[in-house]
Parts: sequence; C-alpha cells; structure tokens
Amino acid sequence: MDPSGVNIHYLTGDQGHKRWDKAVVTGLQTLRSLVHENFLPALERVSIILSRLLGIARFHESEAEIGFTSAQIMKVMDIVSCLMLVGNKILLLVMEELELFHAFSIWLRHEIDCLASSSTTEDLTEKDATMEHGKVLAYIQQYMPASPLRHYLSPVTAEEVERDRKIADGGTSPLEILTKRIQKQESAQVDAGSYPQVEFLYKYLESQASSVLEGIAEAERRSVRFGQATKIVLDKNMSRFDARLSAAPAGVRKPDMTSTRAFGLTFGVRMRGEALRTRP
Repeated sequence: MDPSGVNIHYLTGDQGHKRWDKAVVTGLQTLRSLVHENFLPALERVSIILSRLLGIARFHESEAEIGFTSAQIMKVMDIVSCLMLVGNKILLLVMEELELFHAFSIWLRHEIDCLASSSTTEDLTEKDATMEHGKVLAYIQQYMPASPLRHYLSPVTAEEVERDRKIADGGTSPLEILTKRIQKQESAQVDAGSYPQVEFLYKYLESQASSVLEGIAEAERRSVRFGQATKIVLDKNMSRFDARLSAAPAGVRKPDMTSTRAFGLTFGVRMRGEALRTRP
C-alpha cells in the first residue's frame, strides 16, 4: 500500500492502523487466492489442451486440412508459459509482501502503544527485542514506496503493446525474452516495460489464439463439399408443387392419392392442363 496522499497522522493512529492493516491483508490474500486457485489452474488446463493440439498438428504436418501448424501451437504454448511464469512471480511477491507487512504492522502497533502507554521502559524494551527489524526495514524500503507487483499488474498503453508485440514477433521465443527482462529487472531494478505485464501477455495470447481458431474455421469451411447438381427434365412445365400431411385408415383411398397409407406425407405435382398427380 502506498500511503502517499493519505494523512500520516491518521494512519499511525489506532483506528487508522486497524483499517490500514485490514485493507492490505485482505487485498493481498484475495490476490493470492485468485492466482493460486484460479489463474494458475486455468493456465494448466489450457496447456493440456494445447499439448493435444500440438500432437494433432505434428501428425498432420504435411496436410492443410486441419487449419493450424505445430509452429502456431508452440507459439501459443510459449505465451501460456509466460503467463504461468508471471503468475508464479506474483504469487511469490504476494507471499513475501504479506510476511513483511505483518512484521511492519506489529512494529507499528508497538510504536503506537509506546506513545499511548504509561508502561515502564523495561517492559517496552522487552517487547522491542522481539521485533523483526530486518523485515520492517525491508518493507519500508522495498514495498512501502511502490509494490513490486506493479511490474506485473499495471495497465499498459496501446503504444507499449504494439512495440512489445513487434519484439515478440521477431522470431525469438516469448518465454526467452520474458525471462531475460525479469532477470534484468530484478538484478538492476530496471523497468522491463509492458512485456511482463499480465494485460499485455493476455492480449498477445488472445491475438495468437484467434489466429489459430480462424485457421481451423477456414479449414472446416473448405472441407464442406457440395455434390454436382442434378437436372430434372419434365415433359411439361410444372405449375404447382404441393406437400401435404394426411392421416387415413389403412385400406382407405383418399381422393387424388396414388397410395394407401395409415399416416403419411403426400407430394403432388400438377402439370399444366393436367390433374394433380400425387406420390406418397
């Protein structure tokens, strides 16, 4: 949580600290649940489906009827692997931030109590000795100004998406590019741009998957073949085509019918100048 723009006196008060603690812990736990219970399992199921499609593509590599190639499926699988890598990074950061914030919150609660309490110096010193000051300092330095989660969960502009998409389409594996950018970002604290962002990877996955699905749909359309038309030549012009559904007792002949059926569909064709000819 970034406390900038918030009244620091309110946050360090009793009520402010409780609300701050509840907001941060609830938000991080919700994000952890979404990634662990929904995001990563969904990507694993997608990977299973893609592996089956890859097997089909390799089996029919020399044929164009299926509408997609193994190279296309490999590209989509690479993007899914990128999302899984980012999902695991987010999960690790959320767990770490929860742990560090917990230590920071305990320390802040202790400092608030010190200011408001009339306890002896000896009691306060004993409590202070149990504080994890290393974690408190790490939270203040690394997470309080801006959470590292911003490298994966920030909105991206259309220009950034277009720029990084050209890089991804350059021939290098998307997973390779992402891994290098994350390593640079973590070692030198360099901004990796929109490439590690979930929003960018999702849009890139959507465009590649749409291309595969369009290819499959086009192949299905090509596979539909219509037979040759059959020309029917009649002695006279057809003036009327009639279809009627009628019920009749067995053995009873209806007017204008050429057959006896208990229940059947009767077709009649009337030629010019002739009575209606019927056919069951």
